[in-house]
Amino acid sequence: MKFIDTPAFDELVNSPSELLMMVQLHQLMDGLISDLIEEQLVEKHHLELRRIPCAVKIELAAALGLLKNTGRATLLQINTLRNKFTHEPTASITEKDARDLYNATTEEFRAITKRTYADFETPRDCVGEIFVLTVFLLDRSLEHLRDEKLYGIAVIEEAESMLAQRPRPAPPGAATKRIDERFKKLKEENAR
Repeated sequence: MKFIDTPAFDELVNSPSELLMMVQLHQLMDGLISDLIEEQLVEKHHLELRRIPCAVKIELAAALGLLKNTGRATLLQINTLRNKFTHEPTASITEKDARDLYNATTEEFRAITKRTYADFETPRDCVGEIFVLTVFLLDRSLEHLRDEKLYGIAVIEEAESMLAQRPRPAPPGAATKRIDERFKKLKEENAR
C-alpha cells in the first residue's frame, strides 16, 4: 500500500499545522521526483539525487519530459512556498501565495480540479488541494513509467521466445496476448 493511500496521508493533508503540511508534503513530492528521475537513469549510482536541491531535480525531470501532468512551474512554485516555511517558521499561507501557486498550474491541471481560484474558501484550501493533486499526479506518472518499462521487458521476452521457435510462426494475435500475460506477471512480481 502506498503512503498516499493511508490514513497517515489524510492526517498530514488535514494537519492544523501549515508548516507540517508544507514540509512533509514537499518531502513526499521531492521523493517522487527523485524516483521519476531514477527510473530514467541508466547508471543510477553515478548520481546521488538525495543531495541535489529540489529545484534542480524539477528542472532535470522537466528536461527528461517527466512532468507533463504536473508542470514545471507548479512544482517550482510549490518549492518556493516550502522554502518560505522552512526559513520563516511563523509563516502562514497568504492570499498571494495561494494565487501565485494557482496561477502557476497548467490548463490541464486546472481541468482536473474543475475549480477556479475563486472557488476555494481559503488560501490554505487552494494550496492544500494543489499540493495533494500534485503528489497524486507524480505518483501516477511514476507508476505509468514503471509500467512502460515492464511492458518493454515483456515485448523483448516475447520476441526472444518467438525467435527461439523459428521457423514456426505464432498465430495472429498470439504474441500480443503473451506479451500482455508477461507484463501482468512482471507487474505482480515487481509489486512484491
